[in-house]
Amino acid sequence: PVQRYIPEFKGKGKERITFRHLATHTSGLPGSGDWREVDLVYEPDAKKGYSNAGIDLLAYSIGKLMGEAGFGQTLQKHVFGPLGMRRSGFLLPDGDTSLLIPALTTRDSEPWYDEWGPDGRGMAGLYMTPRDLAAYGEMLLNEGRLYGRRILAASTVRTMVTPQMQGKAAKLYPYQGLG
Repeated sequence: PVQRYIPEFKGKGKERITFRHLATHTSGLPGSGDWREVDLVYEPDAKKGYSNAGIDLLAYSIGKLMGEAGFGQTLQKHVFGPLGMRRSGFLLPDGDTSLLIPALTTRDSEPWYDEWGPDGRGMAGLYMTPRDLAAYGEMLLNEGRLYGRRILAASTVRTMVTPQMQGKAAKLYPYQGLG
């Protein structure tokens, strides 16, 4: 249960929510809102419903449990850096917007980019170039290795791509992996 590791996540049935629920969008948390303030909108495992609050809680938990300053730093240290992904992260790389597509344009027709800061949020703000995405994909295809280096355990990659749904949602989404 998430509450075992994040004690401030409590109340109104939240003690039943697991990290698997967060990673498969079956937590019962609403689509939006701050995870510290939201209540369940359905029972965990009852159905799949994308939850920004749930993914943000997952990101917060990863940063906290890894002992890093935050989710973004955890990814940089343990994934992006070792993969040589130099232009990926939660902040614009050196403020360079040349490789980005704006999230929207302002009233003045200026491009707007969605920056969440170095900690990132699970639900938005990750920038990645096609080259970096290809490196990440190749690492997954090689069961956690890239350029002869082990980045993720092979068992972790297998778990990521193995169907993970449980309960009623397993029938509706039989191929859903983690994240």
